This record gives sequence, C-alpha cells and structure tokens, in this order.
Amino acid sequence: MFPDTVLITGEGEGVVAMDINGNIILADVANNGKVTIHEDQKISLDTGVIGEVDVDITGSGMIESASNGDLTLNLAFEVPLAGTQTSSCEIIFTK
Repeated sequence: MFPDTVLITGEGEGVVAMDINGNIILADVANNGKVTIHEDQKISLDTGVIGEVDVDITGSGMIESASNGDLTLNLAFEVPLAGTQTSSCEIIFTK
C-alpha cells in the first residue's frame, strides 16, 4: 500500500513534509535530529480488497547524519467486521 520511495521536503524551520501517495504527512525535526509525526495525521489508502480506508499515523525516528536516518510509522485503521487494526513500517532516509 506504500510507495517504494517517499519525497521529503522542508516546510519551514524544524518541519518536514512527506508525500505518501499524494497524502502529506507533517513532522517536527528537533535540533538533536529527533523526528516526530504531528498529532492527528491521517491518510487515505486504497487497499484494493476492502476499498479505501482512513489511516491514523503516528511515529518518530532520528536523522543520524546529513545523508541518512530512519522513521517508524505506526498505522491504525478500521476494518469492517474486524475492528481496529494496527501495523507499522519503517522509512529509511537517504540522500
């Protein structure tokens, strides 16, 4: 459901934006390199099987150097007849 690559751009001092299939996710970047997804971030994903679902995203990570880092995204979404489902994925930053 996620693309192989995600475009990350600066949105101002200490804020980056990630484009995930046309959905923009904002995150704060602290001076020490810690990355934290803004609260109440949601995207819509087409699962193909059960149709489009709204996904709540939280997460954090660390920028290790000017050319790499990582971020773990925690996903939560509702599936009819199965209730709330959770998953996570890791994004590796490279430049």
